[in-house]
Amino acid sequence: MSEAIPLLQLEGVTVREGARVVLDDIDLEVRAGEIVGLSFAQAHGGKTTLLYTAAGLREPDSGSVRFEGKRLERATPPYPAIGMVFRDDGGLFPNMTIEENVALPLRYHEGDGAEERAREMLERVGIGGSSERFPWELTRERMRLAALARALVYRPKLVLIDDFYAGADDRAFASAQDAIVAHNEEHGTAFLIVVEPELVWAPMRRETVDRGHVVGT
Repeated sequence: MSEAIPLLQLEGVTVREGARVVLDDIDLEVRAGEIVGLSFAQAHGGKTTLLYTAAGLREPDSGSVRFEGKRLERATPPYPAIGMVFRDDGGLFPNMTIEENVALPLRYHEGDGAEERAREMLERVGIGGSSERFPWELTRERMRLAALARALVYRPKLVLIDDFYAGADDRAFASAQDAIVAHNEEHGTAFLIVVEPELVWAPMRRETVDRGHVVGT
């Protein structure tokens, strides 16, 4: 990939919900190896909508989303190149153990060694002792650590995180930060993360969305 081409690029992206404009002419870039934090000036400012659009899970009403220079199409998102941690419980499957949840992408894309790599990743995010438990047996913070492990386990080029552990206890938040920085340094993984406006984190470049527009840091 050329250094001149962003890993992820949103150009003039507009998304509407009925008559309401949720995202208004968004321009945003994430380059390979970057950690980018998105803070929103309004409580319902389109956080999830922006990440779904960036992941190719939702088509914008206008504008384009490109990954490695190629336009994303909803029917063929570039998995496993993009991982995602969804809101709340992280999108875990409640009828599968934590280890089974984390191993799922590996089984689907690679097959061999899925369970061992899942256990290793759970150790790295600090919840190795929870591998045989089910999501509903864990706290919200530990479910989101499991979802982070699942997003990281197959070493994607980009990980999107919806609501960066808002309200998490200090230990869980530190575990998430450590895992993100380690994966970024070891594998060059880029991150686009929805963060609280007050978060200050040295590795992160911040962008702010106000009333549907990216207004800078």
